[in-house]
Amino acid sequence: MTDGLEVRKVEFRAGQAHILRGADLCAGTGKTVALLGPSGCGKTTLLRVVAGLERPSAGKILFDGEDVGEIPAYRRGFGLMFQEHALFPHMNVERNVDFGLRRLGWEAARRDRRVGELLETVGLGGFGRRTLEGLSGGERQRVALARALAPEPRLLMLDEPLGSLDRGLREHLVVELREILRHLRIPAVYVTHDQFEAFAVADELAIMREGRVVRVGNPGEVHGNPRTEFVARFLGLENIVDGVRDSEGMIATLAGVFGPVAGSPGAVRLLLRTEGSAVVESDGQNVVRGLVVARVFLGGLTRLVIDTVAGRLEFPMQTAPAGLAEGDEIRVRVEEVQALVSEQGEPLSR
Repeated sequence: MTDGLEVRKVEFRAGQAHILRGADLCAGTGKTVALLGPSGCGKTTLLRVVAGLERPSAGKILFDGEDVGEIPAYRRGFGLMFQEHALFPHMNVERNVDFGLRRLGWEAARRDRRVGELLETVGLGGFGRRTLEGLSGGERQRVALARALAPEPRLLMLDEPLGSLDRGLREHLVVELREILRHLRIPAVYVTHDQFEAFAVADELAIMREGRVVRVGNPGEVHGNPRTEFVARFLGLENIVDGVRDSEGMIATLAGVFGPVAGSPGAVRLLLRTEGSAVVESDGQNVVRGLVVARVFLGGLTRLVIDTVAGRLEFPMQTAPAGLAEGDEIRVRVEEVQALVSEQGEPLSR
């Protein structure tokens, strides 16, 4: 039996649209899982199915081993927080937070204790009597989080909770949000399209494509080994070229010869990772040769954009040679390469 949330082969159809196509997802006790994917891949629909707001066409939703598929949303004990927050503008902070508790019939003293505890937890101690009008966007976000947590949910679901905030505030609040979620020790599913948020807040990533979860793992595992071209490109790893692997694992591409990379001989799609790459003086194995088409300063990094016979490649570097200009010939040594596979586990070729 799995503790926490377990989604098994869930399907969802809306008319002719087949939105979820056998989606699987787990969020164990005390773990935050970030659900990532491009627009329209089914992230929010999967969240709504788990919450009980939509009924799946097939599959199961279990919590602590119990099938909750037939349990109404209001009886599942799950908390929801959406991007819009849906706070009540005519109520002050404490009335917003204890709204659900009043509907559940909690006595006043118990409500007051719970609201006070939650406002302290989200960094709003002493804000109870304030109106929403005087709050910043970040403070409203915290009120919404406190309200979602008020009924002591056994699972918390967040749908783009920071999406309405500017980048700087999101980067600040996501760290605080991670600390709050860890303190709660309940499973959480965090839907976002923002990779920074996902990597900052999650214990595990679940990446969706066309109604399925296609890659699961902790942030380091997924970024370090995306496995498929879709996941690699979604994570911004764009240096992918065609190649042919020989019996010794060496992969010949138009950009150069790389390897060795374990696997069967034949056509492969090869990811040239940028970590540790450096400009070198001579050709050789694992060296890309091309012309500089752009040099972009990014604070602590310089991004070199290079035109090669295999296409345009990009290499962010901490130290790029001084005086390197657009149009100059350049050679870059690549420290790590990975052969990508299809989502069915078969070698990719084009």
